[in-house]
Amino acid sequence: MGVSPSGLWSVEGVECLANCGFGPNMMVNDILYEKVTPELLEEVILKYQNA
Repeated sequence: MGVSPSGLWSVEGVECLANCGFGPNMMVNDILYEKVTPELLEEVILKYQNA
């Protein structure tokens, strides 16, 4: 697990999110994101950064 210097972000690898057919996947809090692309990742980061 890694935590950003600001403490705002942490990243943890997991073995399974039970959504293999729609990967790559990521979960933020309780929201599952499917078919994650670099562009979607940027959108999600901006969404939570400005929240």
